[in-house]
Amino acid sequence: MIAAADALALVRRHPRWSACAAVLLVALASVVLVDRPLSERIRAGLSDEGYGFWRVVSDVGLAEYWYGVALVGLLTAWVRGKLAWTLEGLQECRRQLRAWGFMLLAMLLSGAAVHIVKFVTGRVRPKEMFSPDTPLYGFFPFSGEQSFPSGHAQAIWSAMVALSVLFPRHRWWFFGIALIVSLSRVATFQHFLADILVGGTLGIVVTLALRDRFEKKAALRIGKAA
Repeated sequence: MIAAADALALVRRHPRWSACAAVLLVALASVVLVDRPLSERIRAGLSDEGYGFWRVVSDVGLAEYWYGVALVGLLTAWVRGKLAWTLEGLQECRRQLRAWGFMLLAMLLSGAAVHIVKFVTGRVRPKEMFSPDTPLYGFFPFSGEQSFPSGHAQAIWSAMVALSVLFPRHRWWFFGIALIVSLSRVATFQHFLADILVGGTLGIVVTLALRDRFEKKAALRIGKAA
C-alpha cells in the first residue's frame, strides 16, 4: 500500500516523465507481442484501394510540408514587421516571429532526436521483417535501417502540438490530424505500432519542453484561446 502511494505521488510530481515511461512500456510490449502479428495481418488484408487511401493520408505527415508552414509564418511576420507603422504593430510581428520560430525549432530538435535513435536501433521496416535473416524483433543496431522510431509520427506530432500552442482553439483538430497520420504509417505497412508510439512521443515531449522554455518570457499563443 505504501509503495502504491509512493508511486502515485511520483506520478503526480512528474506527470510528463511518468507518461513517457508508460508509453515506453507500451511500446516495449508492442515490440514483443503486437508488431509482428499486426504487420502480418495488414500484409494479408490490405487492398490496393485501402493502401492508396492511407498513402495519401500518410503524405500529410511529410516533414517538409510543416517546415514550410513554419517558414511561411516566419516570412509573413517578418514582412509585416518591416511594413508596420506603429510600435504596437511591430511588437505583434515580433511576437509572431518568435512563435513561428518556436514551431520550426521544435520540429528540428525532435527530428534530430528521432534520427539519432534510428541510427542506434536500426530496425527494419515491416516489409523486411519476414526475411529469414531478420531477427525476431527486427533490430540491427547501427545498420542504417530507418523504421524505429517513425519520423512521420515525430514530425506530425511536433507540428500539431506546436500549432495547438499557437492556436489553442483548434487543438483537438490538430491532435486528430496527428493521430490519423500516425496510424496511416502502420496501415501502409511502413512502420510498426511501437515505431509510431515512440516517434510521436519524442515529437510531443521535445515540443512541450521547448514551449515551457519559451513561455518563461512570454506566451506563444497567436490565435484566440479556447
